[in-house]
Amino acid sequence: MSPNQSLQEKYPHLEVSVLKLSEVQKNNESKRIDSEFFKKEYFDTMETIQLNQVEYLGDNMRFNSWYLQPIKKSFELKEVSSKLLQEAKAKVESAIANGVTSK
Repeated sequence: MSPNQSLQEKYPHLEVSVLKLSEVQKNNESKRIDSEFFKKEYFDTMETIQLNQVEYLGDNMRFNSWYLQPIKKSFELKEVSSKLLQEAKAKVESAIANGVTSK
């Protein structure tokens, strides 16, 4: 039985995760080790994003206080509305809820 399984059985009312130090250090520029940063739902979301080969908005746009400027000329998106972001979030959450992890 893995450490996660035994701890989950012992404390069923808590979300318990045992992580390797290398997992904690990966993509953790702020060196956070608090539990909020390592919620299971965040790991599931990141796994879904990575498996679906998405482009990060920050890789294609520069943000300033007034508007977005495309970095790549081929990038079509010129504006980002909160509605667009909410729709994208809903799609990711739906994929996770339905167990979709890859194309």
